[in-house]
Amino acid sequence: MYGNDHYLIDNGVGSHVDERAIVFRFGYYFQTFLEHLRPYSDYVVDVEYNRDGSISKRVNGDLKIPDLILHKRGTKDNLLVMEFKTYWNVSTKDDVQEDISELKELTKQIGAYKYRYGLFIVINKDKPLVTVFKNGDYYSGVNERSYFDNKI
Repeated sequence: MYGNDHYLIDNGVGSHVDERAIVFRFGYYFQTFLEHLRPYSDYVVDVEYNRDGSISKRVNGDLKIPDLILHKRGTKDNLLVMEFKTYWNVSTKDDVQEDISELKELTKQIGAYKYRYGLFIVINKDKPLVTVFKNGDYYSGVNERSYFDNKI
C-alpha cells in the first residue's frame, strides 16, 4: 500500500483523505494477499459485517463497528479485528483509547465475538505502527505506553 497508494497517506500538500479510503485500500490488498495463502484463503476481509442480521456489535452496551475484520462468513470463526488511525488523527491518548478498549473487549475469549487477534494500526507517513491484541490484552510484550512514549 505504501508503494502503490502512498498519495492516500501523504499527498505532499498537507490535505488528507478520509481514513476510510485508506482502510478500503488496505482491505483490498490484504484480501488479495490472503487468497494465495493457505490456510487463510477461506477467510474474508469485511467491513461493517453483521452476522446476526439487525443486531449490531456492542461493547459495554455501545454500538461498535470495527474498521476491518477477517473471518469466515456464516460461522463464529472470527480470526482478526482491526482498528486504524491515521497520523493526522492521533494527537492524544484519548484519541485512541476507545479503539484500544474495543479491541481488548472483542479479543476476549468469553462473550459473543471472540476474535483471536486484534490489530491497532497507526498509518504513519513512511510505515505503519502496529499493536497486537490477544485474549483481551496487549500481545508480545507490547504495552499501552509504547505508542505514546515514542510519538507524543
